[in-house]
Amino acid sequence: EILPSDWSSDVCSSDLYGIIFIGGTTARRKGAAMEAGIKNAIERTVTQNMTARVMGSGTLDVYATPCMIALIEETAHTSVAPYLEEGHATVGTLINVKHVSASPVGACVRCETTLAEVDVRRLVFDVRVYDDAGLIGEGTHERFVIAEERFTAKTEAKVKRD
Repeated sequence: EILPSDWSSDVCSSDLYGIIFIGGTTARRKGAAMEAGIKNAIERTVTQNMTARVMGSGTLDVYATPCMIALIEETAHTSVAPYLEEGHATVGTLINVKHVSASPVGACVRCETTLAEVDVRRLVFDVRVYDDAGLIGEGTHERFVIAEERFTAKTEAKVKRD
C-alpha cells in the first residue's frame, strides 16, 4: 500500500482501491490516464446573491471570496471527473488562494484550473480567476480521490444515532 506522507485524516487509506500508482505522476482508472496538464474553465455572471454582503463575508456588494472558492472547487472537480471510476469522487482538502481584485455585480468571472500534480490520490491544481478587467484570484487547490461509499460511511459515523 502506497500512501502520501501528508494525506488528510478524513481520507481513508482504504479508498486507494482501484488506483494504480505509476512513477509518482500518473493515476490510472479504466484505461484512462489522469496526468498533469488537464485543464478546465467555468464562467459565471456575478449576481447579488454572490456578493460579500449576502454571503456574510463582508459588507460590500462585490463578488464574495466564498463564491470564488466554490467556483474554483467546481472547476477543479469537474475537470477530473471523467477520469474517475464509478463510485469515486474527489474532495477538496486545501485552498491557498489570493483574492487580489474586487468584481462588481454583473461582471463575468472565469475560473481556469490546470492539474499540476498527481501523487497517488492527491491532486494539486493551479488556479486563476479573472473578470472582464483581469486577474482577480490565483493560487493552488488540493483534492483527494476517494471511494464515495467508504468516505460517506466514515463521515456519517461521526454522528451518533439513537
